[in-house]
Amino acid sequence: MTKEQKRILAVCEIFDGAPDDLVFWAFRYFMGRMTIANVCFAKDLARAWDLLGERTRAQIEKELEEAFEEDDASEGGEYRRLGMDCDRAAWELVRAEYKKVGE
Repeated sequence: MTKEQKRILAVCEIFDGAPDDLVFWAFRYFMGRMTIANVCFAKDLARAWDLLGERTRAQIEKELEEAFEEDDASEGGEYRRLGMDCDRAAWELVRAEYKKVGE
C-alpha cells in the first residue's frame, strides 16, 4: 500500500469511514459562495457523483434543486442563491450528473 493510500484510509477512519459526510458538508459550505474554489468544488463533485452514497446524492440533489428554484425566482434580484452565473454553471454540471442517472 502506498503512502497516499494509507493517508486516505486514515482520514476515512477518523471520519468513521464516511467520507460522504465530508463531501456533503463541503457542498453546504460552497453552495452560494462566489469564489473559484466554489467552481472547482462543484466540478469535482460532478466528477465524483457516482462514487457517493445514495443518501448523500439524494440530499445534495434535494438541496440543489431547491437552490435552483430559489435562484430562478430571484432573476434580476441582487441575491442569487447559487452565486454568479459562473457559479451557477458549475452547479449545473452536478445537476447534469443526477439528471443523467434518472434517464
